[in-house]
Amino acid sequence: MDDNRILVDTIEAAELLSISPRQVYVLAAEGRLQKVKIGSSTRYRVVDLIQFAEDNLKGVI
Repeated sequence: MDDNRILVDTIEAAELLSISPRQVYVLAAEGRLQKVKIGSSTRYRVVDLIQFAEDNLKGVI
């Protein structure tokens, strides 16, 4: 994946978070993961994915 991209699709978002694409859909539907709609496509901002991971790591380590 190109490191300069600001938007990724569901498959790439799942790979970045090391979760299944289905879980990405669930998190987005629950409003826990921000999504961007472009026409009929759903994309995720890489910065939002990083923030989501960081927020969910707090207190784990």
